[in-house]
Amino acid sequence: MSRLDILIAELCPDGVVFKRFDEVCSLHARIGWQRLTKAEYRTTGDFMLITGTDFTDNHEINYDSCVYVSEDRYLQDPKIQLQNEDILITKDGTLGKVAQVHNLPMPATLNGGVFVVRCIDGSLENRYILHYLLSNHFSKVVEQQKTGSTISHLTQGLFSRLMIPVPPLEVQREIVRVL
Repeated sequence: MSRLDILIAELCPDGVVFKRFDEVCSLHARIGWQRLTKAEYRTTGDFMLITGTDFTDNHEINYDSCVYVSEDRYLQDPKIQLQNEDILITKDGTLGKVAQVHNLPMPATLNGGVFVVRCIDGSLENRYILHYLLSNHFSKVVEQQKTGSTISHLTQGLFSRLMIPVPPLEVQREIVRVL
């Protein structure tokens, strides 16, 4: 038996609990009236703007490719002011690209095409959320549930219907270690 099998047998003898994604995680993005135009993008500044094109293949952020925005645009919505360890997922166009924020070099916010995902009750490790959003299961759900005919979109409604396994934190940590 692997360490994971032992932990599951010990800590989840009746199986793993599943919860609705929106019961355990918040999901925020720049809303329509806050939409940024490319004319507002700056090549330098004190407030970074993260877009889906800044996500790397190893699920991190390439800060060198980011553009910048004014302080007003950064302060506009505290819910999308990024923190280290936040999980990001693209919601428009190229759907379901996932990244985790590490070593944030300065204050940063999101453009309209990205959700920030945060656990709201301490029941999920950020890295576990990342791996869940990278899973084949989630990819299939995205493919089945996306909306839009020309440009595809993920909606918050999708996440309110999505069920996520919530094993004990020790089990999550072992899953992350293995992956």
